[in-house]
Amino acid sequence: MRVAELTRKQQLFVHEYLVDMNATQAAIRAGFSEKTARQQASRMLSNVNVKRGIEEAWRDKIRRADITADDVLRLIARSAFADIRDFVEWDSTEEGFRVKPSDRIDGQLVTEVSEETREFPSGMRETTRRLKLVNKEQMIKLLAQHFGLAENKLKVDLDVSLADVLNKAWESM
Repeated sequence: MRVAELTRKQQLFVHEYLVDMNATQAAIRAGFSEKTARQQASRMLSNVNVKRGIEEAWRDKIRRADITADDVLRLIARSAFADIRDFVEWDSTEEGFRVKPSDRIDGQLVTEVSEETREFPSGMRETTRRLKLVNKEQMIKLLAQHFGLAENKLKVDLDVSLADVLNKAWESM
């Protein structure tokens, strides 16, 4: 199924859906009424041709971005196991720490660097520095899900007969 074989509204929906993966908003942006957008979105997502169009457009988008699943997994792993010592140099003076030079840190893992200086009426100054890394807990959770370690179910595979269990219980009495 080629995206070009979809109706104009279906093509618009596919394009808009890939923006934020929000089907209702995609339906509205594709020209459906706000009142019926949720139902239209559901109808679109259940349409076999639209599903194929979304899959095809998604593959094209990934191909254009030149990103592989391994690239994403590597970034998640680096984020999950990032060490603050790779980003700052500890200082025994009043400053506390300094952010390492930008050519020595992995900027993909930093979400915020800021410095704020407040001046008090007494003339004293206080500087607050912030270095914020990606959310490690969230990245670890993604890794755990990817590797099937986040299941809530306990899987047990026992190869023991009921007679064996009863015999052991009887012996321990």
